[in-house]
Amino acid sequence: MLKKIRFCSLLFGLSVPAVCFGQFVGPFSIGIGGGGTKLYGDLRNKPIDYAGHLEVDYLVSPFTSVGLQGQLGRLKGDDQAGRDALNRYVGANANVKVRVGQFMPQAKNYSLYSLSNKNIWSYLSNLYAGVGIGFIYSDVEAYRGEHPDGGISETFAGEDYSYTTVVPVNVGIDIPFGYSLTGPVWAVNVNFQLGISFGDNLDGYTNSYSNYQDRMMYFSVGVKRSLHPKVK
Repeated sequence: MLKKIRFCSLLFGLSVPAVCFGQFVGPFSIGIGGGGTKLYGDLRNKPIDYAGHLEVDYLVSPFTSVGLQGQLGRLKGDDQAGRDALNRYVGANANVKVRVGQFMPQAKNYSLYSLSNKNIWSYLSNLYAGVGIGFIYSDVEAYRGEHPDGGISETFAGEDYSYTTVVPVNVGIDIPFGYSLTGPVWAVNVNFQLGISFGDNLDGYTNSYSNYQDRMMYFSVGVKRSLHPKVK
């Protein structure tokens, strides 16, 4: 019986190896990327548009990071009532991300393990989730409609320029590549971001018929580079 327990323990140890394959060895990294956006507001039709981003991250541990991200992009929508909007926005946020590897057993020799154990568990350790706080500046072109008295009806009311506080929720993965003697230097990043706003003007329309605040989705693919010190 004791031999069977030892055998099962050995199998488990081989199938879930000690993981210390962080995103990068160096604490600082910079990244650039782009992808599609989608607006969830008062407009029924939600076509996909595009955006790009720049980011800087700092690893407080091999699997936990804090960072800053800047975005530049477009959101658009329209509906059967004749309303349509194009939002050329600029946004920025501060965020924190925690990777799966934070909760997995760690290897004693970080550099040696990251160079010699590129298995599926090592890559899965870089799956992450995170949250942050930021803002979006909206520059909206919207059809305001025509009213007999020359004013704007409630249905078409809104603002062309506004600032909105946003909470970005991130889910994604970093896939390291381009190894140096100290570990990964580059990484491909795939990220899904849901931007939960505290306002109702991302689509340029604010009226009493709206039952929730506007939201946006940003799905991106990018590349990141570690700013690690050179080995002397």
